[in-house]
Amino acid sequence: MRQNDSHGLLFALSGFSLLSVGDAAIKTIAGAWPGTAVALARYAIGAAMLGILLWRREGRAGFRLTRWRWHLLRGFGVGMATVAFFSAVFVMPLAEATSITFTSPILTALLAAAFLGERLRPVGIVAMLLAFAGVAIVLRPSFAALG
Repeated sequence: MRQNDSHGLLFALSGFSLLSVGDAAIKTIAGAWPGTAVALARYAIGAAMLGILLWRREGRAGFRLTRWRWHLLRGFGVGMATVAFFSAVFVMPLAEATSITFTSPILTALLAAAFLGERLRPVGIVAMLLAFAGVAIVLRPSFAALG
């Protein structure tokens, strides 16, 4: 398949739509399954589907890992984040839990600057502040609750 912007946009829209459907399905089983079981089901199904696609496209070579320890560490981090997200969905409204996850690019940029020495450009700082303001608007924090 020829790669172009139209295909990329179609894949992105499909992916975002399926994520929304998945989040809605998770919310409907709130309380029936623990967050760990939901995370396991999500990633087991995702890994199987991606494994099939990778095998068809790359064959056995697609499964060779370099720096496997970093892959393992990243997988552990993503897995823990997923368990935390699904656990949060069971105890708070979906919109709030999802809004909080939108802070993850902000945290990633700040941690990359702190631990990896990456430079934060002024335009990036402004974008992070705007993103955080958007999350704050959605969450509508009550300053009275802070005391």
